[in-house]
Amino acid sequence: MLLSTTAAILLASLFFFSFFLPFMVKGGRCHLGPISEELEKFGSIEVVIPAYLEATTIGPTVARLQRQLSTWHGASSVTVVASDAETALAAGGADKVIFSEPCGKPSAVNQGVNQSNADFICLTDGNTTLQPDSWPQIAARDLRTAALISANKKESGGREGLFWNYERKVKRHSSRTSGTLSVIGEFLVFRRSDFREVPSDIQSDDLWIAMSFDHRGLGSRVNDEITAYESAANPKDQWERRVRIAAGQLYEALPRTPSLLRSAAGRAYLAHKMYRLTVGVAAFWGAAIATVMIFPPVFGPLVASAILFGVLHYRGLILLPRPVGFVGVVIGMQVIPVLGGLRAMARYQREKKGLRSTGWSKVAR
Repeated sequence: MLLSTTAAILLASLFFFSFFLPFMVKGGRCHLGPISEELEKFGSIEVVIPAYLEATTIGPTVARLQRQLSTWHGASSVTVVASDAETALAAGGADKVIFSEPCGKPSAVNQGVNQSNADFICLTDGNTTLQPDSWPQIAARDLRTAALISANKKESGGREGLFWNYERKVKRHSSRTSGTLSVIGEFLVFRRSDFREVPSDIQSDDLWIAMSFDHRGLGSRVNDEITAYESAANPKDQWERRVRIAAGQLYEALPRTPSLLRSAAGRAYLAHKMYRLTVGVAAFWGAAIATVMIFPPVFGPLVASAILFGVLHYRGLILLPRPVGFVGVVIGMQVIPVLGGLRAMARYQREKKGLRSTGWSKVAR
């Protein structure tokens, strides 16, 4: 029992350490291309929206972005790369609509950026609201000190408010010290000349873009003044989205750990995201098993029931009252990396056989 107790305490400490580790990473320097005051104020900007099954949201998003860009002193435009006919039709108010086969978000991003002549590119999604309205001026100002600018994210109507508040604090710290790779695909701004094409089979396209910038010594930061708002997906879709993101990060970033360790932003990412997806989640489940071994056998089914109810609550199959529901969300989020890891291993086995998959798996909006 003493051994089990010691193991439970040690493993629980390793799990909770994941919440403090990101704030312990030291800073570093990055190299930036010069941006003139004239380019900052009068350079052209183009918003590129890779959109698929967004027929009900793309129209209002385009109109909102055009209104926000109307205060930009230089040339501005909104381009929609639509991968289905209904979205292309609904995006008719955009300055440019590019119709593309549904070959995945990376391909749509590449197509939109490659057909642009703007000085600055903003990537966003068809269901995202950017605030404040002055975000173009704020992002251009930040390009003095970083080559890739991202934002914070908030979801309305979701159950992960505490998670997003924590993410905001971590990104604020990293942006001020080391730079961050924890960007969001809902808002990325960069000089078009700094962009490199995203491989078509990449799942975490936002992370890949940030790693591409970091690999070339170009810094990324999250601006604390800009927020990307989205309506939360239903629990079932959110579950699938979380598993897909975890699988993408484990497959695409974990093998790059040696190169990520060589940059301050890379180390910040490993401390922030990868520790939580690997050591942190392993410690959580190890602590749960060790705790079960401390108590009488009847305690095991109780813990298993708590885990089951937590997962069912997080997936939206049952509804638990608020205090208990919060614990359920925490438990559910620890299952995600496990399923993501299994999916990443399955992808590895498929690609060993020469099978590659591209395309979008998403819910119509």
